[in-house]
Amino acid sequence: MSLGRGTFGGSLQFAARGVLDAAVSQRNMRVHLVAAVLVATFGSAVPLGLAEQLALLVSVFLVISAEVMNCAVESAVDLATGEPDERARRAKDAAAGAVLVLVAGALAVFAVVLIRDWDLVRSAREGVARVLAVGLPLAVLSAFLAFPFGRPEGLDLLAAASGAALLLPLALFSQSLVFTGLAAAAFAVCAAAAFARRGAE
Repeated sequence: MSLGRGTFGGSLQFAARGVLDAAVSQRNMRVHLVAAVLVATFGSAVPLGLAEQLALLVSVFLVISAEVMNCAVESAVDLATGEPDERARRAKDAAAGAVLVLVAGALAVFAVVLIRDWDLVRSAREGVARVLAVGLPLAVLSAFLAFPFGRPEGLDLLAAASGAALLLPLALFSQSLVFTGLAAAAFAVCAAAAFARRGAE
């Protein structure tokens, strides 16, 4: 069912489609989604303070938002210029550069949080190991679904079901349901991208 563009529900539908289109068409977006699952696993494993949680969450959402905007800029430039143009190249490079700056900032934030809370990570080894045992396979399944390569549709269904099943123990072991929710959302986009590609074939 398609909702009108002027309605709130329609706006959400079209916005979600924009995120999905970026995941289907942009390799870097797929990398960022898998990285989001890994960051969410870390946030679920370690009992971080509020400031650290907010820093990681904002970093993840900024990078993903910038990649979606980069996809929009590339599509608009391609639509406006049918032939190679130096101004088009600059526009695309600038948009990609903005994503690169945010990725560097996100890596710096993660490094600061990891170094600052290293004693906390070590003291919670058992809980961290339990969450990693669930979160790392979830990240692998996310990558499997996100990246296109020849495979039977049944494998996509199996990977999607297996990942969904992993979300329950992740939530049970998690130190933060917000990060578990982030992992679930990123995994859902990866799975949706896999099935959207099949629908377009």
